[in-house]
Amino acid sequence: MADADGPDESLPATGVAVGIVLGAALAAVVSVLVDASLAIAGGYGAGGGLVVGALTGRLGQANWGEDDWPTRVAGGGAVLGLVVGASLGALVAWGQDVALTAGVAVGAPVGFVHGLLVGGILAANERAK
Repeated sequence: MADADGPDESLPATGVAVGIVLGAALAAVVSVLVDASLAIAGGYGAGGGLVVGALTGRLGQANWGEDDWPTRVAGGGAVLGLVVGASLGALVAWGQDVALTAGVAVGAPVGFVHGLLVGGILAANERAK
């Protein structure tokens, strides 16, 4: 349970769960929009979601007690998502024999939105406790 001294110890675990679900869902949407393999995109999306969710949860624990804690968690999640999304976009594009810039152009904004959603959900979850 969360208390006045710190966040719930399961914050990274919650981030992982939320990250995997959102990552797979966003990857499925992107795979339909760009006519890519759903299995490949879903796998990379879930893996990227795991990384972004876990790191955003750790970021939330590390910044607990700061006045702008929700902003730090959501903003940090967005930056993490941007980096991971761009990296995975390039990796998927390379695997599909498409231009790397096209993969980065798709992966970066999707990753940014993913990280922002994960951070926002974690902040709202802790605030609701």
